[in-house]
Amino acid sequence: MIRIAICDDDHNICTQLEKIILDFQEQIMKDLEVEVFYSGESLLEHIKTEDGFDLIFLDIELEGITGVEVGELLRHDLEDYTTKIVYISSKNCYDRQLFEVQPLHFLEKPLDKEKVIRDINLTMKMLEKENSWFSFKIGQDVHRIPVKDIIYFESTGREIKLVGVGETFHFYDKIEAISGKVFEAQFMQPHRSYLINYDHVVSIRKDEIIMSNKDKIPVSRLRYKEVMELQISYEEDG
Repeated sequence: MIRIAICDDDHNICTQLEKIILDFQEQIMKDLEVEVFYSGESLLEHIKTEDGFDLIFLDIELEGITGVEVGELLRHDLEDYTTKIVYISSKNCYDRQLFEVQPLHFLEKPLDKEKVIRDINLTMKMLEKENSWFSFKIGQDVHRIPVKDIIYFESTGREIKLVGVGETFHFYDKIEAISGKVFEAQFMQPHRSYLINYDHVVSIRKDEIIMSNKDKIPVSRLRYKEVMELQISYEEDG
């Protein structure tokens, strides 16, 4: 089941979006659960007290708490870096601060049905990837961790440090071999000793990348162009 929230103070937009999603659900024969909110405050209250969502269609220009503020609170205060956000706006220009929220896409009003469906499809594909697992051995024991919970790998000689959400592991392997195991997920290698999960990237600077746990990953001069190209590719795909 994919849980989708619609948050817009324009009731007509909410009705239109809900119809598109429910019609699409009948086409693909998959369970898409939809909940509608008319303010950022009501959406945040629900997320804090109930289960979260896989995808949120979020109006930027909400009255009261704006869509920008909702996104920032979701990412920074609630530390939710996995919920996909599609911003909706009547404008075709966006403040750079929105990119720190890592939106999936921007949709302009009036809404394009095909673009809405595209974003639902992308969310389903990304959730499939995020639900995959990475396996590794420590001694004779095999460990498994969801790929979505991996923040980055660091290589020191033959030892690998896996920094995950809430736990860190040390095991023996090569960074090149690990790259091959997670190639379907959105990982990038900004430095020969690091392999990072783009879903946990907060910001990219010329010489370092800030991760969701606030760790700073170096970007080598030779790999900076590759990092930027991958960022563009990942944003276009996801």
